[in-house]
Amino acid sequence: NIRLEGSYQGLGVEIYNENNNQLIILTVFDNSPASKAGLKPGDILLKIDGEDVTGFTSQEFSNKIKNRNNAKFILTVKRGEEELNIEVETSQVTLTSAVSKIIESDDKKIGYLGISIFANNTYLQVKEELERLEYKGIDSLIIDVRNNTGGHLTSVENILGLFLDSS
Repeated sequence: NIRLEGSYQGLGVEIYNENNNQLIILTVFDNSPASKAGLKPGDILLKIDGEDVTGFTSQEFSNKIKNRNNAKFILTVKRGEEELNIEVETSQVTLTSAVSKIIESDDKKIGYLGISIFANNTYLQVKEELERLEYKGIDSLIIDVRNNTGGHLTSVENILGLFLDSS
C-alpha cells in the first residue's frame, strides 16, 4: 500500500526478518532520512533508542516508527564486526517509480524511461523525466515496464495521455 501511495512518513528503508530473528536492512531509498544518516543495505538492526529489537518482526519495528512525524531515533546497527549508533529522523519519504537516462548509439540519442510501479505519484515523475529527455533532444524513446508490479489504472491512463493526441 505504501508503494502504491508513492510516499510515506518514515525512515526510508525496507527491512526483512532473517530466520535467526535479526532485522536486516534490505533497501535504503535514495534521498531518504536513512540514506542521509548513512544507513546501508545489510546493516543489522540491534536497538532503537536503546531497546533491543532482536526477535522483533518487521511489523513490530515499523510500529515503533510509524506515524511519528519528525521524530528522532538512535538506531544501533551492526555493520560487519562493528556496532554503530546512528541518529535518524523521520520525514516524508517519496518513492521513486520512474527513472530515465540517455543511451547514445550511432550518433542518435535514445531515451530510456523505466517505470517500476504505477503509484499515485508516478504520473508526475514520468512527466518530469520525459520533459528532461525531450529537453536533451532524444531521437527515440524506450519505455521499460519489465518487472513493473502494477498499480493504479488512473496513473496508467494519465501517463498514456502524455503520448496520445487529444484531438
